[in-house]
Amino acid sequence: MANNTVDTRRRDKRPVEKQPEARRAPSLDTAPLRNRPANENDPGTARLMARLNRPPSFAAYGVASLFSLAWIFVWSMTYSSVILTQPLPQMVTSVALLALPIGIMFVMAYFFTRAQHLRLVSEVLMQ
Repeated sequence: MANNTVDTRRRDKRPVEKQPEARRAPSLDTAPLRNRPANENDPGTARLMARLNRPPSFAAYGVASLFSLAWIFVWSMTYSSVILTQPLPQMVTSVALLALPIGIMFVMAYFFTRAQHLRLVSEVLMQ
């Protein structure tokens, strides 16, 4: 009967005397040792983390407060003399004219502050 076995072992073409040199383990003396402990953060990483914790500017709320005070002043000059003498539907309309613009200003201030926070985070992540 014929032998159907196939030799799957790889034949080395290198000379036998050079194999022990190529398979020698790297020496530990050549690798530089780190002078920092392994659990200490890298200075670059620590700087990025500090920038992530930086709060955004809240100046938009100050601007919204100033515009709200100006709006209250203008509204009171317009509606102060007739606010109590108006019927209920017109009084509700005048109070809505007072409250809605102020609410819109503070919502916009929140959006500006949040956009600045997201901009800061995206700058840190890009670095």
